[in-house]
Amino acid sequence: MPSSTAISNTCARWRTPGLGEPGLADSSVARRLAAVSGYLEYLRATTQPNLRNPVKGFSRKWQKNNEPKPVEEYTLDLLLASITNVRDRALFTLFVATGLRISEMHQLNRDSITIELEVDPKGEEHVTGCGEVIGKGNKRRKFYVDGTTLMTYAEYLDTRTDDNPALFLSERKQRMSVRAIQSTLQSWCKKIGFSHINVHRLRHTYATRLANANISSMVLKDLMGHRSFTTPQRYFKLTDTTLARGYFSAMEYLGK
Repeated sequence: MPSSTAISNTCARWRTPGLGEPGLADSSVARRLAAVSGYLEYLRATTQPNLRNPVKGFSRKWQKNNEPKPVEEYTLDLLLASITNVRDRALFTLFVATGLRISEMHQLNRDSITIELEVDPKGEEHVTGCGEVIGKGNKRRKFYVDGTTLMTYAEYLDTRTDDNPALFLSERKQRMSVRAIQSTLQSWCKKIGFSHINVHRLRHTYATRLANANISSMVLKDLMGHRSFTTPQRYFKLTDTTLARGYFSAMEYLGK
């Protein structure tokens, strides 16, 4: 019967395979361990009552941490303010403002975002932007861009003198790849002295900002391109201020 140490070594090989071989996600490792544990428990219940299950109490360690990981506002503000390259600043500002997945940002073209001037009932003018992407499941959905972000976006477009339709280009004047986008963010974090920030955390930040602005879960679900109402809950974290505001508002209502 394999020992806990042997199982640990096997898990390590699953997660860190040989050169050139893909690894397994933590969730895949957890499923394999659950299957092994289930089989050992079956043997113990049927033919081998004295069998010891070395997997018990071990598999939980490999479970993926699904806690939201938004970037703190101070860190985010400092990061964006420190990016001197206009393309990169527009790129990551757009990530935070739209909540797009990295694969969706990769597909944007220069004409993907439509800019409009709207006049509210008070006669005040507002610049807004919207576009469409094809997300998971080949599903087309809309995204929206606020006026402040559009200013950074327009500043970047003014620097473009080429005729390439892609919105974000690499140094070789080709559409930026998904890997290039991720490595660009990593490079800026290194220059500024920050710990590595994964691009997906910017999507968590987007969800957290909107959730703390009291946007409805139905709207947030559609904005993020999710099918289930529960999925966006893994992306945002309510601040203490939001929780306190909700609590005292409810208590005030109940006290009437």
